[in-house]
Amino acid sequence: MAKADDKALGSGMYDDPLLGFSFFIEIDDKVEAGFIACAGLSVRREVMTYQEGGINDYVHTLPGRVSYGNITLKRGIAFSDKLWKWFASGFAFNVASISQSEAAISENRGNRNRAIADAEPLYRKLSIYQCVPYTIKVARRYHLEYAFPVAWTGPDLNTSSSEVAVESIEIAFRKFTVEHHNPPEDS
Repeated sequence: MAKADDKALGSGMYDDPLLGFSFFIEIDDKVEAGFIACAGLSVRREVMTYQEGGINDYVHTLPGRVSYGNITLKRGIAFSDKLWKWFASGFAFNVASISQSEAAISENRGNRNRAIADAEPLYRKLSIYQCVPYTIKVARRYHLEYAFPVAWTGPDLNTSSSEVAVESIEIAFRKFTVEHHNPPEDS
């Protein structure tokens, strides 16, 4: 039986929770900007139920598909317009990519996945790095696959306000993976 003074999971040290303010975002392997908030990183598994005939005291519950929630990134407005350009790159995507996809499908003899990958420059590789507070040592990485923006919100502008103008971008993605790093050694 574990005692209150035992070390956490055999790590050799007590585990302190990571703080939420120490993170940065990479888009296509480049740190694009500092963000003040990242919200919505979530995953949920559907639950399927099955009522077996003759069994009346319970219902089987089975794991189903996994779905991921969109994330929202917020940052102070800067002179960079990269987030807006990324979102705006999807304006022509809907019309132009249809003909590109059709041509690529016929060229690849029905290889739909390859055709879609070739026709969708909107997708980006996005990583969220959570750091040990007050350092740049990475404690955990979230790798988001096939990320693309679905909404952009500009700042609230008001002449009587002295708050920082903030823009936000909502990003959808196919799935994410989590990469854990060992806790830093005490020095």
